[in-house]
Amino acid sequence: MREHVLLKLDVTIDAVSKGDVTLDQAYGAIAPPAQLVPDRWNLLLDMDPMMRSAIGSILDKSGDVFEDACGKDAMLCDLSALISDPGIITD
Repeated sequence: MREHVLLKLDVTIDAVSKGDVTLDQAYGAIAPPAQLVPDRWNLLLDMDPMMRSAIGSILDKSGDVFEDACGKDAMLCDLSALISDPGIITD
């Protein structure tokens, strides 16, 4: 999964630099905003087959914890990965 997310990050950085997507479309909201923190991204992820499999595996093992905390009808509204380069000062 790590390789999948890092590939998505590379593709997204390229798309943002070309103007194909905006920062708001590519990165989730974090404080401070991602564009103000070098080498740190809150990368929005697609619910593609890899992510569906990962979410399914997590819920198979701990779905009752999420249900107790969020309720039976809870919905996943945001899927993202917070990525920081090694040694980043804000970590």
